[in-house]
Amino acid sequence: MTAPSAEFESFVIDLLDIDVSTGRFFGGRYLKHDGAQFAIMMGNTLFFRTELSDREAVESSGGRPFSYLTKRGRVFVRKYYSVPEEWLEDTQLLHEWAKRAIIAVRSNK
Repeated sequence: MTAPSAEFESFVIDLLDIDVSTGRFFGGRYLKHDGAQFAIMMGNTLFFRTELSDREAVESSGGRPFSYLTKRGRVFVRKYYSVPEEWLEDTQLLHEWAKRAIIAVRSNK
């Protein structure tokens, strides 16, 4: 897994337009808002924390679960789904789903 480019990380943070902190996360980066890790970036892909009830809507928009490869095969982490490209082009939609991601983290503590 690779870290996002500095340009992509800045692009995402600017689009979100909320107070976030970032840090290293298994070769990628995490994003936190008020201590809630609501997103990760692996390569130049943004993943939001996603509630079970929202996964169908995310998948129908083109989002896919975060996954990684091990010696035993591919592992899917269905708590995080890739942000569909159209969300990055529509800040209102991106902000709505970012809020849902933050709520998802807080409701599962």
